[in-house]
Amino acid sequence: MISVELKRPDPGLELDEVEIYLDQKGLETFLAQLSFLKDCETEHIHLMCELWGGSHLENHPLGTNSIPIRHLKIVLR
Repeated sequence: MISVELKRPDPGLELDEVEIYLDQKGLETFLAQLSFLKDCETEHIHLMCELWGGSHLENHPLGTNSIPIRHLKIVLR
């Protein structure tokens, strides 16, 4: 399980906090995806929820008062 979420701010503040929730399997998946970048096998990776055609990210938030991210793209520069 991997869940990437924007934490809802207090009223009057902007969204500026990201939280990532992982279980052991999710951590292994996340590290495996990052190793593609580390080994220069690709210049970017995509993690998406099932609603977006993926299988890595959760569709619903796990944190309190947060918004799920349904597509995460990580780019190596």
